[in-house]
Amino acid sequence: MTQPGSLWRRIRAAMPGGKRIAILSTSLQRGGSERYAVELTQTFLRRGWQVDVLCNSRSGGEQHFAPVLREAGAQVLPVISWPGHRGMPPGTVRLPALTAAAKKARAREAKEQHVEAWARFLRRYPAVLVMQIENYENLQGALDGHPAVSVHLVSHNYQYDHDIYAFVPPDSRIRVIAQDHEQLAEFVDSTGGLPQQQVIPLGFDFAPFEPIDGVGSRVSPDRPVRVGVFIRISRQRPIGPLFEALAQINAVRPCELYHYGGYGDPSDFEPQLDALGIRDRVVFRGPTDDFRASVVDDELDYAWMTSIGESVGYATLELAALGVPVMFWSESDRTAEDVAKATGGAVLALNRVADLTEAHLRLTADPEVLTALGADLRRFMVERHDITTNFDRRLRAYGLASTPS
Repeated sequence: MTQPGSLWRRIRAAMPGGKRIAILSTSLQRGGSERYAVELTQTFLRRGWQVDVLCNSRSGGEQHFAPVLREAGAQVLPVISWPGHRGMPPGTVRLPALTAAAKKARAREAKEQHVEAWARFLRRYPAVLVMQIENYENLQGALDGHPAVSVHLVSHNYQYDHDIYAFVPPDSRIRVIAQDHEQLAEFVDSTGGLPQQQVIPLGFDFAPFEPIDGVGSRVSPDRPVRVGVFIRISRQRPIGPLFEALAQINAVRPCELYHYGGYGDPSDFEPQLDALGIRDRVVFRGPTDDFRASVVDDELDYAWMTSIGESVGYATLELAALGVPVMFWSESDRTAEDVAKATGGAVLALNRVADLTEAHLRLTADPEVLTALGADLRRFMVERHDITTNFDRRLRAYGLASTPS
């Protein structure tokens, strides 16, 4: 069993001096907030910081983004808070367990032991960045006394994330950083919120991405329009209404939908697709880490995005980086308004299926308009979201100096 103190001493001895930060992420599997944890880690490393990424280990085996971070120079520390697991990755940090039995037998003692172990471990770091609300909630007592803690909220959880204000003391030094949370910002204003709360744009490194030549310009009466949907299907990102729009569109003009993402068995959607008569118009590709290859190989013309509460997520930013036009649908008219604002109007944001159908038919009637939409989206998103130009602002939001000492 590796104890936090001994693990820290071993890592510290192997690395040069300088500023260090711990980034806590729920996992390093595929996902928008996980991708952003990777993005921030790589940016800290480029600025000369030493970064340890702590992520939950619920099972053996390597997590998806762990090799990427190790190659970039970060320490990736799987963390486990309960005993009995075997085959855990080397270097796993084991902290006192808070098991169901412990909760029953000695809940207060177990909780104090759990929090104190974490507090001792995290105090070794001059700065701690918590990427998801559940991490803060689980470690609340361990983080309250830390001099430099920031909690990063991800935008699609705004309707749940505002619960953070129920258990962060108003006089806390903890900084709460929200990503494009116009709705969350208004909630904070209406309740008094926290003095350290800020709303900043989601950051993205556009440098590795070049626009795809010809995207949008391939639209032709001679073949079906091909639309890509890059989402993990969930209650927050429902795909059913997109199928309804697809059926309406196909009554006028052939159109195919290609889905890239997980969290669902394609067979679950067969009854709806059969009822709408569009089973042969939908292709499920599964998760992808290479949006460029997906767009090029499947000759996509543009993309649809959907969410109940998220304004601009990681997938939208990557599509924008590639110059892919994007249309957004949400059953929440407020979320649609936020998307239009966050993208400078370069994304058509709609809240009715009939509007999505009408906008598709109008856009695909003129390839030049569709192509221009993709170029406008990329230009605006680079200006607003480029992580290389707004990183100093982020450091100030975290309460950290712009360069390591």
